[in-house]
Amino acid sequence: MKKLKEYGILVRKGSPKNGYWEIADKDLERIGDGMYYLIAYAGMILLILASAIAVLTGKTILPRWMFAFHMIIFQILFVLIPDARQLLGAEVSTWDFVLSQGSGNAALCIWMKANAIWARKKQQNSIELHGTS
Repeated sequence: MKKLKEYGILVRKGSPKNGYWEIADKDLERIGDGMYYLIAYAGMILLILASAIAVLTGKTILPRWMFAFHMIIFQILFVLIPDARQLLGAEVSTWDFVLSQGSGNAALCIWMKANAIWARKKQQNSIELHGTS
């Protein structure tokens, strides 16, 4: 039992009075943490790509030209700006970090704003054509 504790295979969980022993493998724990990220990012990538494909193939109510405002376009743009600046000899700045790390959030905000503007214009055109609200 002492050797199992030393090697980190047997781990005490909980309080000393009401705790329990658990068999733990440190290598599996590290792999497990990475798997959570892999699953989360794989899901996000799948949804973003499915959305882009749906817009490009006309499977949504959005026109195809709305792909110009899609998240993928702005994520790539915001990630490439710092790389392009560095290739041109500029020093790394805080804005480079902000652009690359905030690209996902900014791209989503731009995509949602573009959709909201498009929906508002569509609704206004519908009101003008039909005279109803």
